Amino acid sequence: TPDNAQHKRVMKLGRSPAVPFSPSSFSPATTTPSKKYSSRTSSREVVFSFGPVGEVRWEGSGKKSCQIEDFDPTSALNSAFRFMFQKLTDKAHVLNERIEDLASTLKESNQLEDFAHIGLPAQDDTMVVGRICCDCNGKLNAQSVILEGCRGVSAGCRVPVDLSQLPQYALFPGQIVAMRGTNSSGRKFVAKELFQPTALPLPDHEPNMENGKVTHKFWPLDIVTAVGPFMTSDSTSFEPLDDLLKYVTEHSPRVCILLGPFLDSKNSELEENGIPIFSFFSSLIFYISLETTKFVLVPSQRDVHHLPVYPQPPFSFSKPVSGLYFASDPSTLSIDGVIIGITSTDILFHLGAEEISMPPGGADRLSRLANHVITQRSYYPLYPPSEDVSIDYEHWEAHSKLPTTPHLLILPSDLRYFNLSGCCCVNPGRLTKGQVAGTFAHLVVRPGPKGVMLSERIAAKIVRI
Repeated sequence: TPDNAQHKRVMKLGRSPAVPFSPSSFSPATTTPSKKYSSRTSSREVVFSFGPVGEVRWEGSGKKSCQIEDFDPTSALNSAFRFMFQKLTDKAHVLNERIEDLASTLKESNQLEDFAHIGLPAQDDTMVVGRICCDCNGKLNAQSVILEGCRGVSAGCRVPVDLSQLPQYALFPGQIVAMRGTNSSGRKFVAKELFQPTALPLPDHEPNMENGKVTHKFWPLDIVTAVGPFMTSDSTSFEPLDDLLKYVTEHSPRVCILLGPFLDSKNSELEENGIPIFSFFSSLIFYISLETTKFVLVPSQRDVHHLPVYPQPPFSFSKPVSGLYFASDPSTLSIDGVIIGITSTDILFHLGAEEISMPPGGADRLSRLANHVITQRSYYPLYPPSEDVSIDYEHWEAHSKLPTTPHLLILPSDLRYFNLSGCCCVNPGRLTKGQVAGTFAHLVVRPGPKGVMLSERIAAKIVRI
């Protein structure tokens, strides 16, 4: 036996003898790894960094003792629910409640006067509130903007909006805003000022140092996060996931957050090779659980083996799986006091496809899109949603609101990786993009004295797999 024999994970299935196990061992025998992926030359290249990356230790403890829990248990989605039973009246009630909830927030945070009926003629400036809508089935543009009022103030009335007097704006369907302007005829509102909700405050119990001592036992907190697909589009080999787990083994982060899709519905190879989806996924989960790092797994609506509804319940197994925490999409988690907002739904891409802005092509577009999520206080504020997203609106109201502005917000997207200060927003990219390698994120959160924002204590890098 060689002195440096490579460690092999071992799995026992029923009466079968112990056998070496890896993701590739469950791939069909006819499967070959992607040639484009295997021939990559820039593996582990840092393509983007943030914060003092040279001052932190990137090899962590890998202890499973970190505490992971829901930030707000009352709004957490922990089990499956019946869907496709949604009544139009219930949906309309939810959408109206959202306008009224944010209307009070807009009024208080911006110190606005009472809101007026948006459809009543008014020669003088009035303040109105409502939801941005489009007057047709096409894409929103500056000439098709409609403001829909709430039932309590405007009886659900809709009025076209003239944006020509606004020096700048960024609007999308479903956005709740307040406007000051005139409506001389009662048939068109001329907007002169635009007001948007403010972000919720950051959590008041963020981890820090008191009397020179760290308040959490295992600080700093290092996190690796990656987003599926975990196989290339021309193969059913889990070579990219295997490479990620090798990185996790070498660097021993405290937590690794994996967001789906794990078995991508867009990968035609899965069906063509006749893979037994559920048993394959269960074996994959077992393989991940053998790591010493604590894992958080979040499903995706692209997961072929899971419920395609938003919000999406967590994966469920008959018995607890050691070392794994199954979260819903979306989730707001507390990991050793660091509040992390997570969604696997590509809200940035969906917002970017529908948003209009003035001046067009403004700087830092991705940060602006992420800011919509924070200020609208919702993981999915777009309405109507993308055709890829099936929303149950009663559960959306209960489980898709931001209960607080998180310290860290993970917003995976097909758009390019980015970072937004304040609330630290991170897009890890996708682990694979078609047939080629993608990226993942590695972050270290350091303790610090009170008064220093947690976002200023984060070092992060986007790494090519």
